[in-house]
Amino acid sequence: MSGVIFTRILSRMTRGRGLQMQALLFFVLALAAFVFGIGADPEQLETLMPGLVWAILVLAGLLGLPDLLEADAADGTLDDLLLSKISLPSVMAMKMAAHAAATTLPAALAALICTSAMSPDAFKYLPQLATGLALGAISFSAVGLLGAALTLGSRRAGTLLAVIVLPLGVPPLIFGAGAASAPLLGVSPVMPLSLLAAFTVAAITLAPFAAAAIVRMKVTTP
Repeated sequence: MSGVIFTRILSRMTRGRGLQMQALLFFVLALAAFVFGIGADPEQLETLMPGLVWAILVLAGLLGLPDLLEADAADGTLDDLLLSKISLPSVMAMKMAAHAAATTLPAALAALICTSAMSPDAFKYLPQLATGLALGAISFSAVGLLGAALTLGSRRAGTLLAVIVLPLGVPPLIFGAGAASAPLLGVSPVMPLSLLAAFTVAAITLAPFAAAAIVRMKVTTP
């Protein structure tokens, strides 16, 4: 049952919007703009690359959030979900997973490919970067779900989403960039990766329940 719900949510998010391609193009173009801005010095690029890809991944996580819950509220789907036997936190978890599959995970894949192609010493921190990006992508979708729930029904949802989601994305950004940069600095990446994993587990565990409670309050309160 959950697989069917996930497939329908993902299909609804991506049908006609091309969110996966938007995420890929956004990441590549944003990274190219940063690289052109800072110059092509190999040493400087090597130092800045882990932080750059993580910062762009945070921004890519905003894609698709305005319509994550708003479209369902507009056509009455949320009302039907509240009256159905399906657990609302489970539906929120499926929305979180669908957002990750449609936006943050494709952006993380683009980050891995671009880093491997542009950074001559990427092999030094590629395993840490890949692990961190996977965890970060999921955590950004979790905090994005929470932001979408908090801004549901707002006339300025796009602006409010950025204000809410970006600060929540700072901890995984710090941990993930720190883990990727650790091998370059000669230190162990275990601690930042452990903190990132702990944040991700907490986010994906709590976000669906918090989002469900917020959505239920917003939909049922006159």
